Amino acid sequence: MTADPIAVTMPDGTCEALFYHPAGGAPAPAVLLLTDIMGIREVFEERAGTLADNGYFVLMPNIFYRSHVLPLMDHVPSMGVEADRDLLMGWAGQISPALMSADVAAWVDYLLAQPGVSGKIGAVGYCFTGQVALHAAAERPDAVRAVASYHGAWLATDAPDSPHRLLPKVKAQLYFGHASGDPICPPSMIETLEHALDAAGNDYRSEMYPSGHGFSVKGQPTYSEACTARHWQTLLDLLETSLR
Repeated sequence: MTADPIAVTMPDGTCEALFYHPAGGAPAPAVLLLTDIMGIREVFEERAGTLADNGYFVLMPNIFYRSHVLPLMDHVPSMGVEADRDLLMGWAGQISPALMSADVAAWVDYLLAQPGVSGKIGAVGYCFTGQVALHAAAERPDAVRAVASYHGAWLATDAPDSPHRLLPKVKAQLYFGHASGDPICPPSMIETLEHALDAAGNDYRSEMYPSGHGFSVKGQPTYSEACTARHWQTLLDLLETSLR
């Protein structure tokens, strides 16, 4: 497995990213790996490497490329630190649904243009990028065959451009791994999401993990080894079923 630092041409500039090549060689499907709100760092580089070791091209972009180059901070950010949290929430709040759609279209198109990519793509998001992964499936429904969201945030709101309103455009197989103690994705939001999934006729699984928000990210206070292992099982199963 090798990882190359690259630059992806975007509608609003240039996006730094890491591009991983599969251990098994090409041709192979690809995964758009979207970090949580704290961005690219060692724990997600390891995650991308694991996906590559399992036979996938992986593109991991800097989701905050419009305003910040890597590294985002001079330390590993933490949502438990008020100053970090305020900065990160402010940055995330600047990425509107329209910008999410533009970004994922460019990232997916980059993957489709790479030699060796089979044309089948999965997207996985964590925290607020669970909704970004849904945008990828809505923007490029014929290419994006699998979407996974873990401890996703704001997946179904009252807003007219809420992510769940994209579901009729989505053809991908979907997986949602929710946290049981998650204040930003309460049971009422999950219920709204599942009703929308049923109404749209999507192929999906929606499951609850017995932990708090961020359960799959080492270093977070809610990190759970058992939940992370379950995350890997469900993610790899989804990708194998949908992309091979």
